[in-house]
Amino acid sequence: MKRHNALLTAAVAVAGLAVVVSGALADQLMAQDEPLAPPFAFERPGPEGPRMGHLGTHQGPLTRDQAVESALERFDRHDTDGNGEVSAEEVSARIQERANNRVIRGFDRRDANDDGVITSAEVQAQVGDHFDLIDTNDDGVITEEERRQLHEALMAVSGHHKR
Repeated sequence: MKRHNALLTAAVAVAGLAVVVSGALADQLMAQDEPLAPPFAFERPGPEGPRMGHLGTHQGPLTRDQAVESALERFDRHDTDGNGEVSAEEVSARIQERANNRVIRGFDRRDANDDGVITSAEVQAQVGDHFDLIDTNDDGVITEEERRQLHEALMAVSGHHKR
């Protein structure tokens, strides 16, 4: 429990520093895991062609039967006790598990020397590296234009488009 609390505290602290550097960068770092979504979704274009939605290997037009099958697959993942019903506790447990995994992955990415702790030196180095990536003209200042460019690049990489 102490390790979990330490991981959570460290992740929150590091995430807070990332927000100072760039809100868009922090959003991207926290969105590493698939967000909760409707039982099915259509494919969206991505940088390397169509991305799969929540239909596994399905590509192309979507039939009603395929949509129902996809919804039932997602239902089965939530029905952890296999009783044919999904309780609030099962959904909550799944969400908590995914959140815990996200925190641990984020912690592990930031623990540069894998010693189980994040030091201020590791934070400084990582924030400095991220800052330098965003500060494209190397003037030591992140301008609104550089933030906009970062946001557009992250949106393109994630497959999101301007509306």
